[in-house]
Amino acid sequence: MAKVTSKLQVSIPKAIADEVGIRPGDSLSWELIGSELRARRDDSTLNVRDVLDRLREFDAATARQDLRERSGDFAEVVDRGWSRDDLYAR
Repeated sequence: MAKVTSKLQVSIPKAIADEVGIRPGDSLSWELIGSELRARRDDSTLNVRDVLDRLREFDAATARQDLRERSGDFAEVVDRGWSRDDLYAR
């Protein structure tokens, strides 16, 4: 349960924030539905931290892939009936 401060601020419990993906700096939209107040994450604003986190994850995945390819622990390419070049030709 969260308490409202004298400045009408509310802290979101960490477990709930983690579950719905709320991070510091995110914007929330408030909606009154009957006698209930609903907070919703405003996805229209792109958080710069999210972009940096995704870039870091991409770089880490690329490094893992390079390591697998260099170690020879990479599975044989499966014939899917299409090639990467086919995708670029679309």
